[in-house]
Amino acid sequence: MSDEKTEDWQPVNDGPEAHSVRDERAPWLRWIVSSVLLFAVAAGAIWLISKVIVPTDLPQQKVDLPTAEQPEEATEEEPKSSDEEAWVRALEKDTLEGYREYLALFPNGKYKDKAQEQIDAYDNRAWEQAERRNTIAGYEDYLESWPEGLHVSKARERIAEMKARADAIAKDAAERAAQEAADWDRAARENTVESYETYLAKHATGENADEARNRIQSLKASAADQAAWQAAENANSTSGYQQYLTSFPQGAYVPQAMAAIEKLRPSAGKTF
Repeated sequence: MSDEKTEDWQPVNDGPEAHSVRDERAPWLRWIVSSVLLFAVAAGAIWLISKVIVPTDLPQQKVDLPTAEQPEEATEEEPKSSDEEAWVRALEKDTLEGYREYLALFPNGKYKDKAQEQIDAYDNRAWEQAERRNTIAGYEDYLESWPEGLHVSKARERIAEMKARADAIAKDAAERAAQEAADWDRAARENTVESYETYLAKHATGENADEARNRIQSLKASAADQAAWQAAENANSTSGYQQYLTSFPQGAYVPQAMAAIEKLRPSAGKTF
């Protein structure tokens, strides 16, 4: 039974009519398939071109050109703030007052540290000048100019030390002057070579040192005069008194010596 069916089976539409139907449908199908493929290719080409020419989905990297190479429109400066303008004015002045003025206007400004550095530099120079003078007046001038300066404590310490030293010197000088006056009174009361020499041993450069030396010379000269006169009197001769006058022409006993010589000189009516 199966064999009969097999022998009786025939391909469907294998006849001339079937071939004519396929031939009529084939161009239409090919046209649709070609159109779809062409559209797909065109769409792919457009997508590829958009990705290559205008990569909008890629991250943009900003390239900073050197300042000299940037176009003019890229170097446009932003408007300066009042803080920056004040700092520029301070730099143009470049003075202590200019930097102080900036800090007064902007105590917490952008450039407050730089302004303070410049002020500190002026402060240090003033302190160096005070140290070079190294006097009470010099340190007082620093304190007057910089009452809140970096070196205020040092300046006050130096002034205190110098005043204490000056007070000690003045006190010592007063004590020395008092002691010298007492020693001079003692020497003058005794009025001897030894008393004046004792005074000079303690006060070689004292207020009365020159007077003490003069009095020593005078006392020594007076003592020599006295000794020469005593010798002349002991000899009681013309030659003895003449020797005295020769040695001490301004001596204290010149009149007595001349009178003695006249008395001893022979004359008419005198008897020896």
